[in-house]
Amino acid sequence: MKPIITTLLLLFTLTAFSQEPIDTSKTFTVVEDMPVFPGCEDLDTNDERKKCTETNLLKLIYKINTSSLNDTCLFSSLVVISFVIDTTGQVTEIKKIKGCESLVKEVIRITESMNEKPRRWKAGEQNGEKVRVKYIYPMRLCFRQNRD
Repeated sequence: MKPIITTLLLLFTLTAFSQEPIDTSKTFTVVEDMPVFPGCEDLDTNDERKKCTETNLLKLIYKINTSSLNDTCLFSSLVVISFVIDTTGQVTEIKKIKGCESLVKEVIRITESMNEKPRRWKAGEQNGEKVRVKYIYPMRLCFRQNRD
């Protein structure tokens, strides 16, 4: 019985180490361990980390400064941006996909500000290696009008 167990273990070990190396310069959209927003990395499950990441990202975006927005932007409030979390946890390659120009500009400013925080995102991982992960982030922002 021992020779069979040893052979199976050896086969498993050879298979595990014969995976192709990950191209860490490539940008992924889905990985085994998605990037995690600062402060969410110590949660127990991927689902908890994902929910925490989404919640905190929205809280950050909702700090938007509406004083620079024109009236048109207040009514067309769908914004879609993309950004990449690189292997160091920095937010890079922020781009507008859709939205009113002044609103998108403010959302991009807030997104860029994440790099000025003392804690970075936890980078995404594929097969145990840190990789670049692209997010496409749609948001509908609702604004209240002041009534005098």
